[in-house]
This record gives sequence, structure tokens and C-alpha cells, in this order.
Amino acid sequence: MTTTSDQTSSFETWNSQFLANKIEYGNSIWENIGKHPQDILFLDLGEIYITASSELRMKIKGLFEKRPEQTWQLVLFIRRIAKMINFDTQTKLVKIGLAIADIVMENEDYRDISISVAILKYGSEKVGINVTELIENEISNYSAELSTLLNNLMKWSKNDMKLSLLWFGPPEWR
Repeated sequence: MTTTSDQTSSFETWNSQFLANKIEYGNSIWENIGKHPQDILFLDLGEIYITASSELRMKIKGLFEKRPEQTWQLVLFIRRIAKMINFDTQTKLVKIGLAIADIVMENEDYRDISISVAILKYGSEKVGINVTELIENEISNYSAELSTLLNNLMKWSKNDMKLSLLWFGPPEWR
């Protein structure tokens, strides 16, 4: 069983690696999916957040409060996760995407997060993951703001989804 001090230690190790990383996604967010140094860091962050205590979750969210460039990189990462999902057994990646959305929810425009989570939802459903059921099971783990966003996303029409993919999704999904 992971203790709070183990979680804090994991986060502190992650944070030192994050602060040392100077590589951003750059102009094309659809390149080097899953292998980019930020992908690896953000996957780890999502895993830490999922198991974190309330106190540590607040600390993680606080890290990004005054870092808009890094917060934006997290928003882009949610989109990138959609391309990492190749099998219906990879629900953990969806949960990591939702965890990252929860981290940035208070510091980023909800419309950008909605688009990112919509792309994540599409990529997940494309391989057979029942995202609606997964969200219903996980929604209590996230902030009220993200819960509201997720409930609204479940009501999007197919046309709303198509427009989001057309403008913001990976080229091969357009």
C-alpha cells in the first residue's frame, strides 16, 4: 500500500524531472506520440495524481497555477493520449487523461479542456472503450468543475464531435 509520504516523494521526484525538462511539443502536437519526453513525464504525473491524497492533488494543481505554458502543454497532452490508445484494454490511459484534465481544469479555458477531452473520448471509443461507463464510474474522483464538463460532454451531438475533430484532432481522424 502506498503511503502519503511515498506519494509525496514520488511527486517531488517527478517535479524535479519536470523542472529540468525544457522540451515542449513544438509546432506539431501529433508527432512522436508516446515517446516524447513530456509524454513520459505527463503519464507519470497522471498516475501519481490518480492515487494521490486530496492534499497532494491540491499541491499538484498549485504547481500549474502560475505556469500557463506548462498548463497548455498538459492540455495538448490530453489530446495526444487519444492517439496512444490502441486497444480496448487501455482504460488506464483514459483515466490518466481525465486526471490531467482535472489538474488543469481551474487554470485553463474550459473550452480547450472540453475539446481535448472530446478528442480523448473519440480516440477511446474508436477502439471500443465505453467512455460513458468509465466516466460514470470515475466521476466522483474529480472536481465538481470537471464533473460538470464531463456530464456536458456526454450530451454532445455527433456533429459537435466531428467539428472538434475537424479543427483540433489529428489529421488522420479528420
